[in-house]
Amino acid sequence: MITGTSMNQDGHTNGISLPSPEAQARLVRDACADAGISPSKIGFVEAHGTGTAVGDPIEAHALAEALCVDRPMDEPLAMVR
Repeated sequence: MITGTSMNQDGHTNGISLPSPEAQARLVRDACADAGISPSKIGFVEAHGTGTAVGDPIEAHALAEALCVDRPMDEPLAMVR
């Protein structure tokens, strides 16, 4: 069930494999707000996974920034790509 969506554009970057972590984190927070759920309540994420040594860590850090603030230590975020 899709309960919320969000869309943004991160402006000028050095390409799709080097996305803006700030814009990605903001997008995830906005989608949670649209769905009316707390980001810390998301338990599983299937990441986009650009498959690059630079892009994948950027995405993982953005997801952590958006979804792990205020997350209880005993409720880790599961993530696959």
